[in-house]
Amino acid sequence: MNNSFAPLTSVVIDGLPLDTSITGVRRIIRVSCPGLSLLDIKIVPAGTSATVKFANTESASKCLEYLTAAEYKCCWAGTEEEEPGKRVVHFRGPQMGNKTYVKGVAEKFGKVVSVSVSEGMKSQKLAWVEFVRHSDAASCIEHSSKLPGCTIDWAKSLADKAKDKQL
Repeated sequence: MNNSFAPLTSVVIDGLPLDTSITGVRRIIRVSCPGLSLLDIKIVPAGTSATVKFANTESASKCLEYLTAAEYKCCWAGTEEEEPGKRVVHFRGPQMGNKTYVKGVAEKFGKVVSVSVSEGMKSQKLAWVEFVRHSDAASCIEHSSKLPGCTIDWAKSLADKAKDKQL
């Protein structure tokens, strides 16, 4: 199996049930993406995420469309940074305790999967935004300078939320 999938021909499916097998991923593609044939599948240890390679960008794009409609968490694959955890952005700032505000800001950059907030300290509110696509999360971080008083960076995962609450 080739470890380097070409950009825009591969899709990462995240949030799969623990120990999902290659057969299980094939079943998801067969049911959710009728008519699409895949070339290869890589599954991360514990089977909670898979990268599926297609013959061309059109098939991969249709797969993303179908899986998103079926409410699977998925994004383009292609670089090491585009692993599933690299769709979560961490916000810090005085207005970040307001979930509606955070979601409004985040949606300017792309489709949002979830928003989670924590009151944190008085002046330092915390928020985590999970985007559907890595590129939207990257764009959010790239344009963070447009939000004065707010720090935006990559969260390692939603598990960062628990660590930050302990600080």
